[in-house]
Amino acid sequence: MSSGGVARRRATTQTAGVVAIVGRRRGRAGSTLAVGASAAGILSLVVAVGAWLWPNAPASDRGQGPAVVGTHSFPGRVDVSGTWVGQLTGNTVPLRYQVVLTQQASGVTGTARGDGLDPRDGSPVYVVFELTGQLDHETLTFRERSVVNSDPAGAGNWCLISATLAYSPVPQPGLLTGSWHALPRSGNPACDPQSGQLKLQRG
Repeated sequence: MSSGGVARRRATTQTAGVVAIVGRRRGRAGSTLAVGASAAGILSLVVAVGAWLWPNAPASDRGQGPAVVGTHSFPGRVDVSGTWVGQLTGNTVPLRYQVVLTQQASGVTGTARGDGLDPRDGSPVYVVFELTGQLDHETLTFRERSVVNSDPAGAGNWCLISATLAYSPVPQPGLLTGSWHALPRSGNPACDPQSGQLKLQRG
């Protein structure tokens, strides 16, 4: 074989090697582009799903995935409707305290019932109040408006209270805890200094 033929064969081999290397690099680049395109597609899908699930969220927040949601992550989502049972304590007769609430938007109405023992003779006593209140995010405030029924009878025997309670979803099925104070009442000066704590669990 002539020296020219050998040179041509070497040149062909070197050219084939270069083509193979370039081909591999192009293949890697193609794979990288394919992976990048797949990731972009997934991100677009997440953004699209976010826009569907949270249509009112700012556009800058939609691609960040769902927020960690408690019952009260979004204003107005807390619903305290239902029966709550617990204890009213303080510088007065301890009472088993039960409230039945109905919530419409942020307004709350309902009744409260206190059951305890008369400190004079240990006999059972109870009272039922009408109440109204307001829910602001996770804070419930309510005020007893009037005595509906009681034993011993007579509205003058009982103090009306106002309470401010914080809602917590844990432990399940939910807690309302906070403080209360008696409202000033003509004809019953003993109500004025009364105050204490109130803890209720959803029944």
